[in-house]
Amino acid sequence: MARYHPTSIHDDIEAGFSGHSASPVKPAASPRRPGGRLFCDPCDDADDLLGHHHYLDICFRCRRPLGGNRDIFMYRGDMPFCSEECRQEQIEIDEAREQRSKQTGRAEQERQRQQKASHPRIPVWAW
Repeated sequence: MARYHPTSIHDDIEAGFSGHSASPVKPAASPRRPGGRLFCDPCDDADDLLGHHHYLDICFRCRRPLGGNRDIFMYRGDMPFCSEECRQEQIEIDEAREQRSKQTGRAEQERQRQQKASHPRIPVWAW
């Protein structure tokens, strides 16, 4: 949601800022002028302008829009899916990735174990 900020000096003074000193000025007793100009803070709408979306806006797998009155299927807490099929595909991909990672880790451990076994350490004093 956009925040609006006053742009006239009168509005700044009413808000307690003179713009010339570090100490605030007491607010005026008169009510705010209804015709004061306002502008929208562009930082508030930056996500919309840059195309960033809330994580529940699109399916993590196929990028279809989510919403309406349809179910959202969640996986691992923060991954939304449009269908059970998309979620299942991601589960299978993650499981395969984890298996490869475990196999790579085991192969590396075995390689290190064999390397240590094939090169016995000789103490320096034995030379």
